[in-house]
Amino acid sequence: EYGANIDELQAQIDELVPQIADLEARIADLEAQIEENEAKVEELKQRVLKRMVSSQGTMHFNPMLDFILGSQGFADMLRRTYGVEAITQKEEQDRNAYLDIIEQLEKDKEELSAAKEELDAKKVDLDAKKERAEAMRVFYERIVAETYDQIQALLEEEAQHQMVLSSIVYELDELYKMEYQYGMISMVPGSSIS
Repeated sequence: EYGANIDELQAQIDELVPQIADLEARIADLEAQIEENEAKVEELKQRVLKRMVSSQGTMHFNPMLDFILGSQGFADMLRRTYGVEAITQKEEQDRNAYLDIIEQLEKDKEELSAAKEELDAKKVDLDAKKERAEAMRVFYERIVAETYDQIQALLEEEAQHQMVLSSIVYELDELYKMEYQYGMISMVPGSSIS
């Protein structure tokens, strides 16, 4: 029964080991994906900053007041308006891409955290099963050793009983020979039985 329990625990351990390896691989993939997304976020930030710096230099406005008051005519104001609209559209696209990447990054981090928690739980379960299997194995080996010692003691006791029995049989055989040797029945030594 203990051997069967140990085998069952070992089967559970053998099942957990590849699951843990899969989780570790999934965690590594998520970490790589998070790192890649963080690099994309940084790249988008730099691109937006660069475009803002270059746009301000060519459009000749820093604050909104400069934009409104700095127009030198209707055409200049239209040019600036179209420029701002183009920048705004590109900024909106970059901002949406940035938000999408950030959202994906947060999801990946949550998934990574969940995967790590699952991995930790499986490792704890694995360690507990290993400890239980080891305790059962030690207990089983102790019982086997005790049983072996008991069997050895019984065999030795049986050998002693066999020797006593052999000695009694020998004495009876000798008495039997004596009885027929002398042709009469005599007293059994140390007894009142003839």
